[in-house]
Amino acid sequence: MRKICHIRCNNYYWRELDLSGHYTNWTKAKSQFKYYTQIINLWDKNLKIKYLPFRKQIRDLILDSISNIGCFDIILESNQHCEEYFNKHTSSDILFYQQDDDDIFLCLPTLDELSDGINIFNYSFIDPVAGRRKKGYKQRPFGFDQSTNRIQSNHSLIYNKNNYIDIINHKLYEAGHTYYDKLVQTYKSTIFDYPISIQFYHLHSISVWKQHFIRCKLNYTEKDIFIDYVSNYIKELDIIYNANNNIPLLNDINNLYKQLI
Repeated sequence: MRKICHIRCNNYYWRELDLSGHYTNWTKAKSQFKYYTQIINLWDKNLKIKYLPFRKQIRDLILDSISNIGCFDIILESNQHCEEYFNKHTSSDILFYQQDDDDIFLCLPTLDELSDGINIFNYSFIDPVAGRRKKGYKQRPFGFDQSTNRIQSNHSLIYNKNNYIDIINHKLYEAGHTYYDKLVQTYKSTIFDYPISIQFYHLHSISVWKQHFIRCKLNYTEKDIFIDYVSNYIKELDIIYNANNNIPLLNDINNLYKQLI
């Protein structure tokens, strides 16, 4: 059985910022697009590591960690690589896991723990300043009758031993985080009571800044307010690390953030 990790992102996105190609909803909503580009400009002018190089450094930490853990036979490092691979190889007899390139991978269960179809694990996240979730490091048990009943791709595994879920037919190489909610309506699912990854709400996250644009009264496009927000994020992340220094990679990520100011 091939154990495959797909890193959800577009090829070489860190070389040149191109929101129009990947985030069309931002470019259609001109005020949102302007807001986000102002945030990036503030970042590049006032922080010690520019926006895209910072994302690339986070990515390198994550991918190096996944490689060093050694759970996977194949790591597909972008959506394009994933599509190319499954256009050439069958989706049968695989374990298939997907995550963004800035989330923390923890572990894989042993194959004898898994069931055919979709295996769903607890949802775990780090959000230092409550940008999208509750503030801090949290773990939520998953269940269809629980408050956490939507499936993120990074706390699920597809186990194609007998139950055949075709990666190409479902376009999983480009599917959004919650596409697995559709899959469980058709395919068998099994729930586990532990996490295999930690979703990380980073300072560079588009979804976090979109949330601020929609809901926050503070104008983060003002330099002083932006810098205060960055400083507070770094402070709160350090607090999370000191309380949870056993989390893989958190020390490296924490130290990288400290280099921003």
